[in-house]
Amino acid sequence: MGNGSKDKGDDDAAIGPEAFPLFVLFEAALAPAALVLGWMVGRRPLAGFAWEWRAALAGLVAAAPMVGFLALSLRWPVGALGRIRAFFDRELAPALQGRSWRELALLAAVAGVGEEMLFRGVIQTALSESLGRGIGFAASSVLFGLLHPASVAYAVIAGLIGAFLGAVYLATGNLLSAIVAHAVYDFAALLMLLRARERAPG
Repeated sequence: MGNGSKDKGDDDAAIGPEAFPLFVLFEAALAPAALVLGWMVGRRPLAGFAWEWRAALAGLVAAAPMVGFLALSLRWPVGALGRIRAFFDRELAPALQGRSWRELALLAAVAGVGEEMLFRGVIQTALSESLGRGIGFAASSVLFGLLHPASVAYAVIAGLIGAFLGAVYLATGNLLSAIVAHAVYDFAALLMLLRARERAPG
């Protein structure tokens, strides 16, 4: 866990606040990317999506264990968890610090929609239809982790989160549940990580 202090190398490596719009644009671009990929493989990304309050509630409930795990990792940031926290403090927090909760909610929402359309709506579903549900589930989870390459530990945790979201999608049969779970978790994570950084000594 970082102690809140920075050396010159940290300042040089940090992403500045001007990067925040780029974060939002990148995540938002995943939705049209999912539409294009879905068209290429003959799979509509929102085919498994329906507006249902039960599905939304299920997604909200599903976010709870992920948020709980994050809370524990912030309280006891041992080993790889501490290095992930330090990476966030050093590389990402400067772009997020000072943003309103509405801006953070926007980032979380577009990430939830775009990433779930792509990974669960297209990749997991298409691979499941062609190779079997187990392979589709495993492959999309691994790919989700590999595309979060901040560190090996972060990629592993991201892969596990991807597997959990994939399981939520399979359990409910509605992509809305995975979108809500993802967006709520991301929003809570941003708030919690920034708050923990503000409270760090030094």
